Amino acid sequence: MMKRLLIWEISRVMCGSTLQR
Repeated sequence: MMKRLLIWEISRVMCGSTLQR
């Protein structure tokens, strides 16, 4: 149940890092 939140946070951080790069 909390795993989805973790995946969401990681996905957002990864997306942000790719967009910033």
